[in-house]
Amino acid sequence: MELVWEISGWAGAAMFLTAFLSVSMGWVKAGRAFQSANLLGAAAFILNGAFHEAWPSVATNAAWLLISAVSLLRMRGARGTDAGAVAA
Repeated sequence: MELVWEISGWAGAAMFLTAFLSVSMGWVKAGRAFQSANLLGAAAFILNGAFHEAWPSVATNAAWLLISAVSLLRMRGARGTDAGAVAA
């Protein structure tokens, strides 16, 4: 079972780094895909951090998850508005 938590941590790291690289290189905009990858990466890190009792990491990633979730909800709410008004 420990392997599941380790895979979770590595998958979270891969999601964060891939999202950051993609936005930094200009391959994608900081939109839904970026925020979704951040949300899933944070969730994976929360699982891994809780398993290892790394509470500062859990708290940081919980905040990261909430920021991504709020951003996604705001993007969803702004769907009907002018596309230029959505700050990504």
